[in-house]
Order: sequence, then C-alpha cells, then structure tokens
Amino acid sequence: MFKTSSRLGKGAAELFLVSGKSQVDGITCGTAPGPVLYVDHFGGKITAASIRSQIDTLAPKKLTLLGGQSVLTDAEFAQISAGYEAKRVAGANRIETAIEFSHYQYPGLEDSAQPGDKASADDKAAAPDTTNATDASEQKEAGTKPDDDTAAGQKETGTKPDDNTAAGQKEINQTPTPKARSTAKPATPPQSVYLVNQGTGAGVSPDAAPASTLFGGPILVSASEGLSEATLAEINRLSPKEVVLIGGTAALSTNIETQLKSLQTPPQVSRWGGKNRQETAMIVASGRAYHGGQNSHIYLARADRPVDAVTAGVLPDGFFLYLSPNMPLTGGFTMPMAKQFNVWSVIPIGGIEGKGFVFLDESLLPPPPPPTPPKQPVQPNRPVPSDPSRHVEIPVPYISQIWPYHAYVGCEPTALLMGLQSKGYARGVNLRSFLAAMPRAATNPARGFVGSPYQPSETLRTTIYPAPLAAYGRRFGDVRNMAGASMDQVIDTIRHGNPVVVYLTLYYRPAYYRWFNIDGRRQRLLRNNHAVLLTGYDANTQQFLVADPWNQGGQNPFIYWKRRAVIEPLYNLRRHAVGVF
Repeated sequence: MFKTSSRLGKGAAELFLVSGKSQVDGITCGTAPGPVLYVDHFGGKITAASIRSQIDTLAPKKLTLLGGQSVLTDAEFAQISAGYEAKRVAGANRIETAIEFSHYQYPGLEDSAQPGDKASADDKAAAPDTTNATDASEQKEAGTKPDDDTAAGQKETGTKPDDNTAAGQKEINQTPTPKARSTAKPATPPQSVYLVNQGTGAGVSPDAAPASTLFGGPILVSASEGLSEATLAEINRLSPKEVVLIGGTAALSTNIETQLKSLQTPPQVSRWGGKNRQETAMIVASGRAYHGGQNSHIYLARADRPVDAVTAGVLPDGFFLYLSPNMPLTGGFTMPMAKQFNVWSVIPIGGIEGKGFVFLDESLLPPPPPPTPPKQPVQPNRPVPSDPSRHVEIPVPYISQIWPYHAYVGCEPTALLMGLQSKGYARGVNLRSFLAAMPRAATNPARGFVGSPYQPSETLRTTIYPAPLAAYGRRFGDVRNMAGASMDQVIDTIRHGNPVVVYLTLYYRPAYYRWFNIDGRRQRLLRNNHAVLLTGYDANTQQFLVADPWNQGGQNPFIYWKRRAVIEPLYNLRRHAVGVF
C-alpha cells in the first residue's frame, strides 16, 4: 500500500499524508487536489529516510498531514517535512478529522488565509487519533456479500474517540473539549457533500472506498446510526446544494436522511448504494459521470482489498470498480463497462491475477479507432530559422507518454508522433490510436514493437528499432530511417528544420545491459533505453533542444536544452535515429 500510493502521484502541488493503518483518512482526502501518501510511525523498514525519499520523488510544494500524534509525532513530522511548507490537520477522531479537513478545504470568508493553522496548533497536542489501530486484514468479508456487514457493531453517533482501537492501546491525554469552530460560510460553497461510513477499527467500509475518486466537495464521515452535531453543523455551514450518502441503509441509516431534512436550509439528499460493494461502486461511477467527471480510466481493485480502491483515488480522470477475488480478469468483464462509460483505459491496481501493477492492459479494452493517414499529400510545415547555421528551434506540439495514457515504455512512437505533428502530419491523431496501430513483434524489435507500450517487462526488450518505426511513420508523412547517422548529420538535419528521434538512455544515465531472447537467440541489449525528439540546436552553446516524452515529474511539457557533450556519447552507443522531413 505504501509503495502503491507513492507511485501514483508525482508532480502534485500538495501531497497529503495519512495513516497507513487508518484507511478512512485516505478517503477523506479523496476530493483533495493532490495525491495521498500513506505513512506510519518509524520502525523496521519505515524510517524517516524512506518516507522522505518518497516525498522528494513526488516533489510537492506543500505537505498536509491528516491526523494526530498517533499517525506521526511532532518530531517525526518535523523530520520528514524539513524544507517543505507543512501543516497538520487533526481532530479528536476520524469524524472530527474529516470536519477539520473540510474547514481546511473550504475556509470561511472571515477565517485565516491559512486554514490549517487552527487545527495544527491545538489538535496536534490532543489525544492521539485512535483510528490507526488495526490492519485491514481484520476485515474478513469480501466478494458480493450484502453491504450490511460494513456497518455491523458501529454504535457511535457522537464525536467521542473511536473505541475500535487495538487492544491495549493507551491514550496519552484525555479527549480535548472541542473548540468552537468558525461558522463563517465558505467563499465558494461546494456543490456537494459526500457522507461515508466511518468503518470499523482501522479498516475502511467497502461501500465508502469508491468515494475516494469523487470531486466537487468534501467527504465527511459518520457512524451508521446518525450524524454527530458537529457534522450537522459543518454541513449547515457549507450550505451545499446536495448531500450524497455513499452506501446502503446498513452503512448509513435512514435516520441520517431525516437529520439532513431537518436543517434550516435542507439540501437535496441522494443515496448512491447497491445491494453489495460491486453495485455500489458501479453506482458511484455513474454518479461521478453525471457530476461531470472525466471517466478516461477504469481502475480495478479486488473486492477483498478495499484499501487498493482507496489508493486509486490519487489517480486522475477515472473511477474504480471492484472485482471479486475468484473472478477472472478478462475483456468480457471490462469491455462492456469501457463502452458504457466511454473510457479507453483499464488499469488493475495492486496486482490482480498477476496482472500489471498500475499499467494499462490492452487485452481488456475494445481497440481504439485506427488513425487515418491523409488522403492527399500533406505539405509539411517548414520553419525558416533566422540563422540556421548558429541557432534553430522547431516548434513542437508536446505529447507526453505518461499523461494521460501511462505508456511507460512507449517513448519511441510518442517522440515520433510529436515530430510528425510538428511538421503538420498526423493532425488529430491521438497517442493511443497511434500506439495501437503500430507494427508489433513477439520478441524482435527489428520487426516491430515488442510487448506492450504500457507495461515494462524484465523478459521482453520493449522497444521498436528505427527501420520499422520509420516505415510506420511513412503512413503519415516523410519519415526516414537515419540509423547509423553521425551526430553532425543529425545536427544538419535539424538545421534544415527537421526534427529527429534519437535513442539514448533514461535520465542520461550510463548504459547497462541484459540478455534477451530475440527470435530464439540470446542477445545482450541495452536495458535502460529511452528515445527523445531533438527539435533544435545552438552552435554557440553546443546544446540540443529536447522534447522529452517522459514527463514523469509533472504534467507540464518537458522541453529543455541539453549539452551535446551529454547526448552524443549516449547516441553513439547505437546510432539509432529517425528523421521527420
């Protein structure tokens, strides 16, 4: 779970830290504009260095921690957040923490410009947030069992600390007297408020997990039998047009509907719940689409592992569905849903039947419409540089291999599509259609792309060599195989206004090699391959302008200048190049 959450959210402005043992806080963060990283007290493999390494990899501008001292102590939080803008948002229990986070997301007009301060100053010294108590493995139910198991035994309707804590856990302080919260209306009221069941122990209610992919308003937490006075007060302050109850009446009782209707300005009350967790997830997906959500992806999680579904909430433009543990993962299950929700990506989360971790599986989807080559010859755009002998820049429409297509090993065709479109070819062709139509090969990249451009492989050399790539590109425009060209020839091509795809190494690191089976024969090939588009050159500084499709660090165009002294030695390892003329 820790690894999954850290892998899915690079480049966000704000990173939300929640307890790895209290999954409901991850749901509370579901509508926040940033990824979730699960953390826990230091010990064993969990160290300040390991958590800080993940934070630095994600490179956020700001850190926000949900929960009290039982998630991370002040000293631990200070260690991992040094150098970052950081805040703690905490309440006495999971219900109160959700309310505090709602205030953080939707501060009142008269509140501080930094809404997290009031929670971080006082609440962090309060009683530990006892929601991080037990492991999710204590939730035995899975599959299609009716959802009334998700709320069994939940008696609390107030805001006292959870009494589902692990046996023997001691509270350091008494529960503090709740502070008077501001009743100021938010500057921009949310359209919706979502209510989810608080779960049992540290576990998350399976009905609640789909809420992690919602948007447009805060997620508040409730006991099954009724809303606390503090939660009712927060809903009254927010004045949403709609309150959505996630789950059936066993998860959130009809008494809650009655409470909401008794508010001074009653909101519209909706319930998104089915007879089991799979149906509830489908209903939430439909509701998400109705609210204007971009459903580009379906993320699949096992029904007996709702924590993986919570993790899916950090992923962009999609929703998740539950898959029963014994149900085979096939296109027969996913293709009807892909058509219903008009999505082009099905991605298993957390490993289902050995399928990819967060990689798109092409076998689970209907094929995209093929790209249409031009019926008439296209006159390419030919930029006229002011001084091509000294400096040239070719305008390029940037295309990422990562966002939104997750084509982690599709750098060569992505770079080529950028080059084609920079010359006026392949107008209107999207990357997924372009990838689906390129030639494929079982093991030999000299014949076509090996494997899937969406899934890295330790056994297949996932790449396509210049000859078949150039042949494919000629369906759209004047594309030439430049394998074997010298660096000076590449520069001369660029000076004439023609971008060049070159094969280098990822992050410009030293090459390393592995043995691969190529048409039944073992070959030692470069393992850390990466292709970029060279789209400019400056003779004065001896630098190339690089359009790099690997923008893993963020969703902005990744175009930069790089010294010839760095690029040329890596290029000369193979001299693989494709030019667009």
